[in-house]
Amino acid sequence: MRLLCEVDSQLPVTIRIHTEWVAAFRLSRFANVIRDVRIVVRTPVSGGQQNRFECLVWVRLLVDGKIIVQESAPSGTEAASTAIDRTAAALGRFARRMARRSEREQHEHGRGVPFRGTASLD
Repeated sequence: MRLLCEVDSQLPVTIRIHTEWVAAFRLSRFANVIRDVRIVVRTPVSGGQQNRFECLVWVRLLVDGKIIVQESAPSGTEAASTAIDRTAAALGRFARRMARRSEREQHEHGRGVPFRGTASLD
């Protein structure tokens, strides 16, 4: 799992450290299905209606697919933590879905084709 974290230069370095630590901790258990993770934390737009930080998380999966989560919050660390938590929840749902699909395929192939011949009772 490759992790890329981009934080606006106006934000303190501690936000980057916190974001990388939370991402590594929360997403490491899904390393077997993740190709790479990109996290971007942005400062609020000046002059905007809301002074909220934004965090975007992109996850590319080893199988064809991706997960994208966007979150905004009053602080950068809160936006990053919430976005990463939501990403981990989405990855958990994805992993469960893949496990059920694998079990179903194994069950169908393991059972084989039932014999449907006719028996004579003579």
